[in-house]
Amino acid sequence: MFPPPLALGAERGFAMKLSVSTWAYYDKSREEALERIAALGVEGVEIIAHAPCFHVDVNFTDEQIGYVKGLLAAHHLEISAISPATEFLVFTEEEMKAQLDHMKRVADLCLRLGANHARIFAGGRLPEGRSTKECLDAVIYGLQETAKIAESAGIKVSVENHGQFGGVYELFKPAMDAVPTLGITLHTNRLARMPNYLDYVREFAPRVMHTHLNDSAPVTAEGERPRPVALGEGTLDVPAILKILQEAGYSGYYNIEYGAGQEDPTPLIERSLAYLRAHLA
Repeated sequence: MFPPPLALGAERGFAMKLSVSTWAYYDKSREEALERIAALGVEGVEIIAHAPCFHVDVNFTDEQIGYVKGLLAAHHLEISAISPATEFLVFTEEEMKAQLDHMKRVADLCLRLGANHARIFAGGRLPEGRSTKECLDAVIYGLQETAKIAESAGIKVSVENHGQFGGVYELFKPAMDAVPTLGITLHTNRLARMPNYLDYVREFAPRVMHTHLNDSAPVTAEGERPRPVALGEGTLDVPAILKILQEAGYSGYYNIEYGAGQEDPTPLIERSLAYLRAHLA
């Protein structure tokens, strides 16, 4: 564990905005997910638009869109991001076209819901039999086309350092360098396995548009999956990460994400929000 940070927000005249992802309540209805998140007293919500929960969906009718907007208004929640599943590690014209058509529908969903930001994935597992160059070429093309879609729609798009592709610096770095208009969603738990993760944060901080803030306990056995813990209770130097983001001028939501397959994540979220409120207010 690390010492708590200074009250960076007050120090820099920063208006803190907190958000929670509905991924924490993947097994709940959108009504219950939004109700639970609103009860946490946050300003924003990241809404999942992919399996298994589809709290919003690109196929929604106008009536369904109006219903969700009504729920958000009733709970006084703003959308910090719409979060679809995208996969640009594809190698046929038909597959790439399907992904880009989906991205166009995601942009349209954002506009219909009054959101200005989508969080996407670059690619997941690296396919066998494909070279690094082939993988990079496919992802870069998909992201470049996505940047055009975002510009046309007037929305922001950030790419998460997620998945086998997004989690490898040697792949993520050149892909992001090729699309300077796209931002980054910083998933902090993904940093825990990096030996020099603060250098990673410093390098990408100017492009961070969104966050998936979470922490994990130390790994005690080789191959063990890190156990999620609240911010400030795990292996990450959270004060240093927050300071780097602040010094880079980060002005987005401080979005908490604890995910599927865990016990009720509400206690982790509550403690994480308390940590942020204490040290960023």
